Amino acid sequence: MLVLQKEHAFNISEYKTHKKLKKYLEPYTKYEASLADTRNIDFFTYDVCFIIINHEDDIVFSIKENTLVLKKNESIILFSSLQKIQMILKSEINFTLLEFKAAKLAYFFPSYIDENNIGFSKNTGEDFDLLDINIESYNKTIDEVLLNKFEVIKTPFSILNLVDYLEVNKGTYDIESVLLLVNVPRRVLDKAFRLYMGMSVKTYASIIKTKFKK
Repeated sequence: MLVLQKEHAFNISEYKTHKKLKKYLEPYTKYEASLADTRNIDFFTYDVCFIIINHEDDIVFSIKENTLVLKKNESIILFSSLQKIQMILKSEINFTLLEFKAAKLAYFFPSYIDENNIGFSKNTGEDFDLLDINIESYNKTIDEVLLNKFEVIKTPFSILNLVDYLEVNKGTYDIESVLLLVNVPRRVLDKAFRLYMGMSVKTYASIIKTKFKK
């Protein structure tokens, strides 16, 4: 989880998610601050995905040599298990963070869970543009967007069940047990898992192990 309150003195508001979305997301979090100087915040997403909706001044994101500027009323998907993400904040900060549990972003934005997008993702288009952040039902507006985006993932087996299995076992697994769990050949397992997670089962398990060691 991206935690900014103690270290960076942000004002934080938390909004509950719709009951149908609790399985997929943490409560929505809104960060606000007036900064006298530039703040550089480094973080890893590990096995979770973020959508950041920017309501005010530009936010700059950097991963290795790639840089993206998020303008007011734009949103972005961030997922980087292997590379550090740097978020550069200036002046008036006002953004909302949507944190998806494990790989469950795939239920809403399946095209972003792809090995070509791992590390840095483009803007989410117009899905969250121009949300009215001053209304009491702000979180319900986000709920509506996500519920309309929801679709059942059709794969040869449930990738998310395997993700949950790796989470429960803290990244430790036996390949024979995994193959029995998903009931597919090894070559199909690797191909399907890489398609939806952007990496092999082995690499993902290593990330989970690192997360639990912290």
